[in-house]
Amino acid sequence: MLLASGGMRRLLDAGKPLRIFVEYWPYGLSKSGGSGENFFRVISEAGFRILRIDSEAKSLITVKRVEDLAEVTRGSRYVNLFCERS
Repeated sequence: MLLASGGMRRLLDAGKPLRIFVEYWPYGLSKSGGSGENFFRVISEAGFRILRIDSEAKSLITVKRVEDLAEVTRGSRYVNLFCERS
């Protein structure tokens, strides 16, 4: 996974409680040499609970597998995620 800086990797590896809002855009990740699957794996393995922000329904939807995001990110679409580790 491409990380903005080494600081991001240290933050993920620290294991402390953390909340992250992130735009999940598999198309953009693939264009920059990464992948949505790898991003999801790294965040999951770092102990984060991943929730999709559904702006229309004004709700959070638990995401257990990267495949759960496939339909909403088909083509070049993106989705916003809330990732939480307590």
